[in-house]
Amino acid sequence: MNNAPARISYAMKVVFILCSFLCISFNSHAQFHDNHWLLGYAGGEISEPDDSFGISILSFYEGDLTIENNQSIDLEFDGAGNSFSDFAGNLLLFSNGLEIRNRDDVQLINGDFNGSFGDPESIITQSFVFLPHSEDLLDISFVRMLYTEDLPRLGGDVEHFRINPYFEDNGVLYDGTRLSVLDSLATGELTACRHANGRDWWLLFSKANQQMIYTVLISPTEFEVRDSIEMDFPMYNGLGQSLFSPDGNRYIRVNLIGGINADDYLDVFDFDRCTGMVSNQRQINIGANASAGGAAISPSSRYLYVSHYNHIYQYDLLAADISETKDTVATYDGYIEWNFFHSRYIQAQLATDGII
Repeated sequence: MNNAPARISYAMKVVFILCSFLCISFNSHAQFHDNHWLLGYAGGEISEPDDSFGISILSFYEGDLTIENNQSIDLEFDGAGNSFSDFAGNLLLFSNGLEIRNRDDVQLINGDFNGSFGDPESIITQSFVFLPHSEDLLDISFVRMLYTEDLPRLGGDVEHFRINPYFEDNGVLYDGTRLSVLDSLATGELTACRHANGRDWWLLFSKANQQMIYTVLISPTEFEVRDSIEMDFPMYNGLGQSLFSPDGNRYIRVNLIGGINADDYLDVFDFDRCTGMVSNQRQINIGANASAGGAAISPSSRYLYVSHYNHIYQYDLLAADISETKDTVATYDGYIEWNFFHSRYIQAQLATDGII
């Protein structure tokens, strides 16, 4: 699949259908760390053992997708489910942004944010990331965005914690460092790319509805804004998704403004993994009136797939004019589950088997 578009298959349809009402958040690290996806609105005491609701765990082993209906995990993931797997692909940590638990569904020491981050409205897509620094996984960064109290909820400070998942069996979250940029940030869309040195990370986020992107370096000793870069066009705050291409050379943002006849935008940037610099912004109008959407990129890093509620569009990232390569590859067929859940296209993710 080096130069071919990613396959749009039954597995892709399953993921897009689930994401139509169980949005998930993502980060950009090595794919074995993304081996398990947790989706759903909580199991535990509020979900009967034979209930169709609860938590769905999508797992990828040797290219095969399995889906587990889990009724014991009592977290609500909604739009913020995120997990981290070890080098063998075994589940190690998971979170919904309100707390962090280990593979045994036990909360980490100090892993409860309910005191400062605990209202359900703070379960927001792409609000946190897990980022490993060492091969033994004894040092994992956990970065999360805090939000304003008023509506519309915008990003505020960004906090950084260190995790040792093997400390005293349960794992531990160490005291964090807060980064204040004194700006209202675009909601969510936290995503990271491995530094060219193979150890550190670049974390990117933008100022809400402005032309500013912040690049943050995360290393074993640093958590600091390295640059604030003024771009050619503003990055609008709205439902959407941000991601890096698998080769780390492109940074993508999908921003859906919402509302009647409101235009939705795709931003494509070049990215330098050595310096953390973004450049060459190309802003593309992808349509209007989408309530939500997202994006994923093929394993070859060439083809971008943008989900736009009722449609999925493909773009060629290597073309001189990316906007001219737009091709509709899927359209919502009207399917409704239980006369309520519409299986439209929202957020997307490239799985470890190379399928979106």
